[in-house]
Amino acid sequence: MKIQKKRRQSFDLLQAQKQHAAGNLFDAEIIYKKILERDHNQPDALHLLGVLAHQLNDPKKAIKLISRALTLRPDFSEAFNNLGNAYIDLKLFKKAIESYNSALKIKKDYQIAQNNLANAFFQFGNHLNKKGRYEEAKINYVESLKIKPNNSEANYNLGVTFSNLEKYDEAEKSYRASILINPNHAEPYSNLGNVLVKLKKNNEAIESYKKAVLIKSDYAEAYLNMGIAYRNAGDLHQAKASYEKALAIRPDFEEVWNNLKYAVKVLQNQGQIDKISLDRKAEMTADFAFLQFYLDSFKPHNAESSFRKAISALPLVSDQTIWINSKHSKDRDKKPPQRMVSLLHFGRSGTGLLHSLVDNHPEITTLPSIFLSGYFNRGVWEKLSADGWENIPNHFVNEFAVLFDTRNSAPIPGRFGEDRVNIGEKEGMITLGENRNEHLEIDTEKFCKKAKSILSRMKTVNPMSFFRVIHDLIEETDNKKLCFYHIHNPDHYAHANYLRYVKNSKILMMIREPLDSCQSWLRSSINNNYSDCIFKIMTMLYDIDQVAFRFGDARGLRLEDLKTEPKKTLNKLCEWLEINESPNLFQMTAQGKKWWGDPSSPSYSEKHSMSAFGEKTNKQSNRSILSQKDKFILKTLFYPFSVRFGYQDENKKIFQKNLCQIRPMIENMLDFETNFSKQMSIETHDFKQQEAYQLFHTGLLERWRVLNELEEYPNMLEPLKI
Repeated sequence: MKIQKKRRQSFDLLQAQKQHAAGNLFDAEIIYKKILERDHNQPDALHLLGVLAHQLNDPKKAIKLISRALTLRPDFSEAFNNLGNAYIDLKLFKKAIESYNSALKIKKDYQIAQNNLANAFFQFGNHLNKKGRYEEAKINYVESLKIKPNNSEANYNLGVTFSNLEKYDEAEKSYRASILINPNHAEPYSNLGNVLVKLKKNNEAIESYKKAVLIKSDYAEAYLNMGIAYRNAGDLHQAKASYEKALAIRPDFEEVWNNLKYAVKVLQNQGQIDKISLDRKAEMTADFAFLQFYLDSFKPHNAESSFRKAISALPLVSDQTIWINSKHSKDRDKKPPQRMVSLLHFGRSGTGLLHSLVDNHPEITTLPSIFLSGYFNRGVWEKLSADGWENIPNHFVNEFAVLFDTRNSAPIPGRFGEDRVNIGEKEGMITLGENRNEHLEIDTEKFCKKAKSILSRMKTVNPMSFFRVIHDLIEETDNKKLCFYHIHNPDHYAHANYLRYVKNSKILMMIREPLDSCQSWLRSSINNNYSDCIFKIMTMLYDIDQVAFRFGDARGLRLEDLKTEPKKTLNKLCEWLEINESPNLFQMTAQGKKWWGDPSSPSYSEKHSMSAFGEKTNKQSNRSILSQKDKFILKTLFYPFSVRFGYQDENKKIFQKNLCQIRPMIENMLDFETNFSKQMSIETHDFKQQEAYQLFHTGLLERWRVLNELEEYPNMLEPLKI
């Protein structure tokens, strides 16, 4: 009888396997279950039923069944292999690797398990790479390649990992290995080019990019990077041509536009090109209009026309307006518009301090820090509104996560290339309260629910009306007179986009003696980041003279006045803002919680609170930042501004003399640049060939030309007189 039972079982198992192999999974499942009804501990049936469950997209059930089979037959190599496959589907890579290794211990020449083990290491590496755990990812790719060294993709991904670890020599080897295995794959050529640029092998990088675009003619990223390599090699004409090819493929490629404008400005200044002509689709974009404005902005008094053209090239307000189809809707926009004031910075001039003082004013609505400074950036509204009005609140919560929990490290929108990771920590928003143990947190579920409720009662919503909804909800009020928006340091696009939504708004810039402010801002980069240094100096020289100041009541408030005469200064500020004075103006807070100051400030202390008033700005710590010659050049270029704001007595005769004296100085390297040249081991001639150097000196020369012609900057803002 036992023999007959075994024969029956073997026959049924064979029939089930035939049905299984033929793809008749339902029939196979019935037979497997019948076998198990007769014998609950039949390992083959348990194993194959588990395999079938995996095929039917139920890996958890598969793991349960196959594991039972393995308790009955611990030397079942095929079961260990299939258990690993189920673990892979659940992204339980460590367990999958253990299972494949178990299979190989039993059956050393098990080729399928070896291939699966290589794949498990590879997929685990990908998983870790996405999470930024690059060292662990590297280990797994290396293990995968020990088993399958001819895997082009694994070599490529190992190269990506080495690049993320800034191990560029190793990355080069991995990319070259990938190319050797599969020479028809464009991405390794492009990434190899990126690594060669890092290794300062720009000519080799260019050749690698050329191979990439030969394989993939529409590879916009490779053309962009080729342009950067040409730029680094000192060939701006070829750089410009590469950028133009990238834009012909992707007219909305922001990084390309950002690089193109610098190359064009330098070439224009050298007299090598006049007008710029691009692919027709690229010229139809708002980016092209902003490129033209950027080129004109070096002479702001002649740039109003191009600024208005740039504004008119922005997406139409009607196109950014979403109709809300609700039977009970009413047009919220009929509510009297809240008056707006935008806060701008000027180097390190105390914008965070002022913002903390107005934070808890009973007539002002404002949100903490600079978390929303990128709200009007290119593409932000398109992301928020991509799925209709109902999903705008959810997308907003994801895009500006730090606003809802200041401990959140996720980046928020900012200027192109700007580091906006961990912004809550950087702005001192996770050490609030009397004991420095509080942070800001908003219930996202409640916010979204309330926001949707408000939106459902509106006829339409656009970027500005939702901006008001955000403030009303977070401040839990909709009747405050003034919205105080810390826009901080917007790029041209964001500032123009904001201004076209507000008519005759107030613009407030925090001001500080320009050399003190500049040197304080340079402190973090003067020894290690040349590009950052020149960006900061250029930003300050041009921020004081903006076309945007013609679009509203623009005033500058001196940090020195706020420090030494707070009562009088804040009284004048309230008068200009048309609000009442309040005791809250004399407390540094963030959403009502005590704020201890900006952690990046030289005056910040872990032991005691920064004083808002009664202390002069820290000049002593800035004396050694720039040389006397460099300060003389910048002081001359800041002269009209310094006179207007009372930092310097007017003396046009000396000013003209100084202006003549600095002209040849601008043609040569400043002292801080000479220091960088030595640090970077770059010869003077080669240093001067850099695009960054040429752009900086173009900017200095354009400022000089305006002063030489007009003796002032025509668009300067007016002081808030105390």
